[in-house]
Amino acid sequence: MLAPRWVSTFDAAVGDPVHAMRTPALTTFFYLCTLLANTGTVVFLTVAAVIVLAVRRKFAEALLVAVVVAGGQALGALAKLAVVRPRPPASGALIPLPGSYAFPSGHALAAVLLYGVLAFLLVRRLSGRGARVAVMLAAIVLIVLVGLSRVYLGVHWPSDVAAAWVLGGAWLAVCISAYLWWDRRRVRAAGQTAS
Repeated sequence: MLAPRWVSTFDAAVGDPVHAMRTPALTTFFYLCTLLANTGTVVFLTVAAVIVLAVRRKFAEALLVAVVVAGGQALGALAKLAVVRPRPPASGALIPLPGSYAFPSGHALAAVLLYGVLAFLLVRRLSGRGARVAVMLAAIVLIVLVGLSRVYLGVHWPSDVAAAWVLGGAWLAVCISAYLWWDRRRVRAAGQTAS
């Protein structure tokens, strides 16, 4: 896919300064950041969260985590096949280029889905405003660092990451909205039964 001129302009405006920051220390740091959304990490954390929630009999929340992560990743895979955008040149990459298409970034998408849904569930359990804000900020920082790492390492265009954030955020919002709608109905039904 040949990107429109405004996309190429955006990619250069964001990507060139990020690549100019490269140092050995930052390369190590961003390599570790990208591991936070590797397939193995995402699968492990998703399965662990689902098991913990199921053991605690929080079946709706376990299902929410599974649907958010698996469904969002499926949407990302379909988008890659629909857009078929090539990766940046291998000569500018600091790690081997993955074999998949570039758009949208799978790592950036996974970070939004996984850390977003976990933050949502944690915030619902916390009573203190400061703790809730801290959890949300931590999730945002993780999501931004993962996305930035993909650009820094040269395996994605900045627009790949931006698209992943938009797609992931939209899917997360849809799933959370559906969950909250169901939860409100469940609470109302329980109240009517009790009365």
